[in-house]
Amino acid sequence: GGILRKKFIESFRLGILNLHGAGPLPYYRGLGSLEFALVEGQPLYLNIHYIDSGIDTGPVLEKIPFHLDGINNLNHLYAKIHIMGIDALVSMTSKLMGGTIEAISQKVEDGRQHFIPHPVFEKLAQERLISRVRLESRGM
Repeated sequence: GGILRKKFIESFRLGILNLHGAGPLPYYRGLGSLEFALVEGQPLYLNIHYIDSGIDTGPVLEKIPFHLDGINNLNHLYAKIHIMGIDALVSMTSKLMGGTIEAISQKVEDGRQHFIPHPVFEKLAQERLISRVRLESRGM
C-alpha cells in the first residue's frame, strides 16, 4: 500500500491532487527523488498528479519543467518547489473545473520508487546541484 488508504482516497469525489517536485514521473517517485534526479542529471519538473493507493503512482495531470535560476542549495530548491507549486495547483484546479485537462495514467513499471537518501548521497546531490547551477550560469 501507500500512505493513504484506498477507502479514504475514494471518499473524495473529485480526487486528491499531489504536487511532486523531482524528475519526471513515473521515473522518480517517493522521497529523495529530487536528489536522485539531480545526481542522475535529469531535467526537473513540478509533477501534478492524482493520489492513488501507491506512492506517486496516480494519473498525471501536468509536468511543468522548472529551472534552477541560480539556486544552489537543496533547502532553497525545495522552498522554490513549494512556492511554484501553490500557483501550479491553483492553475490546475481552474483547468480541472473548466474541464480543459485530462489525466494520463502512469506505467509504474517504467519508474522507480526512491526513499530518504543517505546523508552521503544527499551531499552528492548538493554537489551536483552546485555544478548544474554553474553550468546554467555559463549558458551550458
